[in-house]
Amino acid sequence: MFHTRPGLPDSSARTQVAALSMAGLAIAYSLLSVFYFYEDFFKYLGGNSLMTTERTGWHVLVDAWAADGYYHYLWTILSPWRIVGAALAVALLGVSAVSLWHSRPRARTLSLITLWGVLFPQVLWYTEFLVDWHQGQGLAEAVMLAFAVCALPTWLLARPGRPLADWNCAHPSRLLGFAIVCGWIGFAATEFMDHSYQLESWTAYIGALAAVVLAALATRGIYGLRSWGLLCGIGSAVALAVIPLSVSWTSYVPSGGYIDGFQSATTATDVHIALSMLIPATVLWILSAPFMHAFCRKLRTTR
Repeated sequence: MFHTRPGLPDSSARTQVAALSMAGLAIAYSLLSVFYFYEDFFKYLGGNSLMTTERTGWHVLVDAWAADGYYHYLWTILSPWRIVGAALAVALLGVSAVSLWHSRPRARTLSLITLWGVLFPQVLWYTEFLVDWHQGQGLAEAVMLAFAVCALPTWLLARPGRPLADWNCAHPSRLLGFAIVCGWIGFAATEFMDHSYQLESWTAYIGALAAVVLAALATRGIYGLRSWGLLCGIGSAVALAVIPLSVSWTSYVPSGGYIDGFQSATTATDVHIALSMLIPATVLWILSAPFMHAFCRKLRTTR
């Protein structure tokens, strides 16, 4: 399915600068992650803080008050998936920096997948943080800054007149897009698990967990130019589709955050649910079309 051509390592000064920028990002993002987890969760620990543990992670009671004859509670939640995601982003940024510095094969590809498929999706954590704790102040600036941070190394890695990816195979841009979309699918699945207390469906939770595993396998397989990576990617989209489908029989509990608006936009009607289920798989199928056609032709010729 993948027809490759031998490639040469890239040891240009521009690539060396890109390596330094990735190393700087690894250090900066590790510090930002420590700040984020402290401000969003750890500073509320201690004293008489009430903490509980559920499938979404660790919950700490921040405040409670009486209004309208009811008690209202404000909780902050630390999801283990966010710790894993932040650690993965820092590790991949570091590996990418070392690989670029030593001109290792596919270092550019690894860097681009890391930037746009692992690091950039995590900007949603910080938009949620700004909405929850700062009334949305600085929201647009945070998104633009995250885009600029990812765009600068991408510009340094871009070769004029050539695709950004360096697999040296047919349709490398499609493969790059496929791997990045799989990264987003895995991230979306972890976001659901972070907020699964709002949609208490074990079917949806298992679907999300399967989507995370399959998306990770798909990205690894595509990076290594393995045909099974395409199948895992399509499988991750199918597993993710279980989440909007489960809304049909499970009630949703609003939290007051902007995720409520996303839920309403994607599952308000049966048409919205169907589109939410089909769009990820359709995008992956379009990106993988040439390879899937080659795979089908190979199956027909081997009969």
